Amino acid sequence: MKDTTRSTSSRADHVYFSVRDDIFDMRLLPGDRLTEGSIADRFGVSRTPAREALQRLQSDGLMRG
Repeated sequence: MKDTTRSTSSRADHVYFSVRDDIFDMRLLPGDRLTEGSIADRFGVSRTPAREALQRLQSDGLMRG
């Protein structure tokens, strides 16, 4: 049986670290707007890992909701 929780988490981790790197490398600037849909499309994932990554970035103080 496939562990979908772990695969969703690893996709969310990939999105999180990629967007975080974009923030630190100034590829994303203060005021840039991101949506779950745009992130999901960009990384080829469903909205769930995109949402998890964005929530984590918010809780780390790197984004505002």
